[in-house]
Amino acid sequence: MLLHTNIMGDGEPIVFLHTGLQTGMTDFEFQREYFSKDYKIVLPDLRGHGQSFTNEI
Repeated sequence: MLLHTNIMGDGEPIVFLHTGLQTGMTDFEFQREYFSKDYKIVLPDLRGHGQSFTNEI
């Protein structure tokens, strides 16, 4: 399964996992800008959300 993932910033990685309530990347709209100044931010879309597919392709 391939998950669409956005990565921003440099440094120690932080992974943000959204709640799965169809909000996707908007869950961390403000946090990602703040933390990406000092950390590498990893923002995956969970399966069936955002730009990730529900089934394998």
